[in-house]
Amino acid sequence: AVVSTQSEEGVTELLFRTLKEDNVMHVNLYREHFSFINDLNKFSRSYRCNICSKLFSTSFGQRRHSASCNAATRNVYTGGAFEPNRTIFDKLADFGVDIPSELHFFPYRACFDIECALIRDTGVDNSIRVEFSAKHLLASISVCSNV
Repeated sequence: AVVSTQSEEGVTELLFRTLKEDNVMHVNLYREHFSFINDLNKFSRSYRCNICSKLFSTSFGQRRHSASCNAATRNVYTGGAFEPNRTIFDKLADFGVDIPSELHFFPYRACFDIECALIRDTGVDNSIRVEFSAKHLLASISVCSNV
């Protein structure tokens, strides 16, 4: 048996395929119900590989591809894979200036957060070019530090 499912966009994905090659029965799984597929080519116009998500216009093309597909989806980024910027310590190391790792980061920290509420009544008249829609009203200030 071959069990497939079809998305609302009409893309068919293979869920299960028996090892048997000839005389297989095709069924569609929709929610918790199976339905018999008499003609697979009339059932769907696009077929997706379960491994790499590549789309095919025929079930034969999808089956042939799936037999040899071993790669996950490959994303192509115009600038290449993400690489973080080099730190000042990396750049100094290029010139032979080595700074101990315990000096790379400042041991103390301070964090500030200010929260405001937006009040509809601004108390300011609108002009031809500017419309005041809300006024920021200070709600809270948070400070966190290990100093």
